[in-house]
Order: sequence, then C-alpha cells, then structure tokens
Amino acid sequence: MKPPQPASQSALPPHGEGAAGDRAIQQALEAAWPADLDARDERQLLAAGRELLCADATGIGRAKWPRVFPDAGQHLTPAFATARFRIQAAIARRDGAVGQAVVHLV
Repeated sequence: MKPPQPASQSALPPHGEGAAGDRAIQQALEAAWPADLDARDERQLLAAGRELLCADATGIGRAKWPRVFPDAGQHLTPAFATARFRIQAAIARRDGAVGQAVVHLV
C-alpha cells in the first residue's frame, strides 16, 4: 500500500534543485498569471527586463539605462559575478492601465 500523499504538494522543485528546476518554476509562473500580452510584446519586455536585472545585479550594461543608473560611470562593486547570475523564469503581463506592463523575473 502506498503511503498517503501530503494534502498540498508544492508545484515548485525542492530547494537546491538548480537549473533542473527552472522549467517547473516557469510553468508555475505561467499557471499563476495566464498570458495576456501579444507574444511579440512579451518577448520584447522579457528581453528588456532580463537586461535591466542583469545590469543591476552585475553592474554590466548599466550605461544603457541612464535614467535607472545615473551614476553608471562610477566604480561599483556588483552584487553578483556574471558567472553566478541566472534568471530561472520570467513572464510579462499587463499591469492596470492600457500600455502598462510588469515583468516578473525569478
């Protein structure tokens, strides 16, 4: 006889799963927030969101975002080395008014 399953199981992979769990995280995001943008718009927003987060975390590419990083030319100590930085999952969805969206990155 099989042991009983817990009442609620997480859709997310166990802690420490690493890149092997990325697909489960992506699927959980997509299930929680169904797509509501044109696919082309979503791709563009995701690309920009990834670039911006990478620039923030690593310091690389900050000059492309002068309104966000006005001091991009100054010496900085990045929070993450590029070798230790990755985005596991990402979605872009509408956010209130027409023409507004939000990008969720994990």
